[in-house]
Amino acid sequence: MARQGNTCGAITGSLMAIGLARGRRTRTEPREPAYEPGAELLRRFLAAFGTLHCRELTGCDLSTPEGYAHFEQTHQNDRCVLYLELAARTVVDLLSDQTET
Repeated sequence: MARQGNTCGAITGSLMAIGLARGRRTRTEPREPAYEPGAELLRRFLAAFGTLHCRELTGCDLSTPEGYAHFEQTHQNDRCVLYLELAARTVVDLLSDQTET
């Protein structure tokens, strides 16, 4: 997100989607329905890729011109597709499981 090298944007976007689907609508509703699918998303992503951090996933410091140039030259965005795919498929899987129960 914003080329800072912190949490992968695929993760943050996926957590937002889970929050929209399972999060509370009012202050009195429980937060828990969004917590377990969010935690499971993080577990699966970590199991597959070993980290949640963009800088570690890409091996590039996108906050610098040199790091971003390296990212582009080495086609690291091709790897980002893998991160997005796993995150999106996991969200669909987790939210589908919850709607069936």
